[in-house]
Amino acid sequence: MRERELALFDLHRGEAPPVSLAETLAGDGLVRIIAEQEHAMMARHAALREQAAGLEGERHELRTRVIWPWRLSWRRQRVQEMGARLREWHAEARELRGDLHALGLARERPEQYAQLSDGRHAGLTAEAMDALYAWAYSDACDGLIQPEAVHADAGACVRAYARMVDHWRVRYPTPVLATTAALLCAAPPERRATVVDHGIAVFDDWRRRFRTCPADRILVAASIALACRPDDDPVDVTARAESYQEGLREFGFPRERETLWAGTLLMLHGFPTTRLDRVHELWRRLVATGWSMSSATYPYAARLALVPGRAVEAAIRVERIYREIAERVVAEGRGKAVAASIMAHSDLYPTARHASARLMEARSIYADMVDRLLALIGRLPEPTNNAAWGDSRPAAAAILALMPGSLEGVWEAFATTLAALHEAAGPDVPRAGPGGADPLTGAALLLCDRAWGGRVSNRIFAFEACASCCPESWDELTMFRVSTPGWRM
Repeated sequence: MRERELALFDLHRGEAPPVSLAETLAGDGLVRIIAEQEHAMMARHAALREQAAGLEGERHELRTRVIWPWRLSWRRQRVQEMGARLREWHAEARELRGDLHALGLARERPEQYAQLSDGRHAGLTAEAMDALYAWAYSDACDGLIQPEAVHADAGACVRAYARMVDHWRVRYPTPVLATTAALLCAAPPERRATVVDHGIAVFDDWRRRFRTCPADRILVAASIALACRPDDDPVDVTARAESYQEGLREFGFPRERETLWAGTLLMLHGFPTTRLDRVHELWRRLVATGWSMSSATYPYAARLALVPGRAVEAAIRVERIYREIAERVVAEGRGKAVAASIMAHSDLYPTARHASARLMEARSIYADMVDRLLALIGRLPEPTNNAAWGDSRPAAAAILALMPGSLEGVWEAFATTLAALHEAAGPDVPRAGPGGADPLTGAALLLCDRAWGGRVSNRIFAFEACASCCPESWDELTMFRVSTPGWRM
């Protein structure tokens, strides 16, 4: 495997290469190295824009609020103070943007750069993104895939599944328990037994506290357990997840199960509580482009909030990918919308270029990835009854489509993982559920990333992985109805 492509791949993931290799790549025009002061200017400019947007929203809310007449003078003074502060921030931002424009960094984002060991920062150029995209989704990247690496974790996943079945002695859906076990296996091997016990304890506590505790809370409990550090009490981590839920309520989100899942997802990935307005902005933009206004959209907005860059860029990417998928993927239900949100989680797409002056002949930058998605959908088993169960294949295929490597290499890793899970589980787990999907599909999607040696992680797609193999007609699994959060028809 070529060292330079691997270095570009790691740099796109946020891991800085050695200084000598970064300078070599910079000489080839694939990496841009900037000084620490220049990166600080970019970060300050981005922070000023975010602060100004937040203060502008507060000022608008204050100006339109209905208040008592004797507080009108106070409001006028407060709005003037906010306006003065906004003018100061805008003036500083304009000055910084002029300096950044002179340096050629006006359109760059600070999160696109990783810090080198000497204090400088390195980021990929547009040419590097094109080269990385061509390499990452070709057979040249198959050397990174080691399918046999999944066998050890497949056995650990089945043992965690058996532990939960023996403890609860309740016939919870196999896809939920299997996906939960696979998620818990993301913990270090020496802590897996403790993390499984923590997940069971959290769910048992919910069963005692609430009159009804649907099975979809098992996966939420597993996420809370996975967020526990060695010296943490699961009760305290649960309270931290509920604090995220309360923080989302300040932006109008109701106290629903989906809100708790969204908060838990944000907590698990270290999202700052001061940026919860980003989740609301993404939810609002998704609704504006046609997503359902129901609580089922909250977890998707929370996951997209973890994507680097501006919220509007992520929302636009979701909409454009969905339009591309909707024209070419024939599937019942709303799994196409879920697939679009999954594929929009990555910004690794080629630079838009027109091969012809005729706009109608222009090929979308997402067309090749949708071709990949279509090929993977064709390899997954068809649902036995689309009208009753919906077609969840686009969600599963989208997770696989994002994984680097050729189509054959990715499918081999997934098929090897699924076979290893069935071999470890034995005949007790069927190979086809009520809707036709293999009940271990979600677990295989979360475990097959082990074949990439730690350079790929599907943990963030745990919600979608479970939804890809759960029948939609199960009333107790409302969070996993893959048709619910899609585009309104």
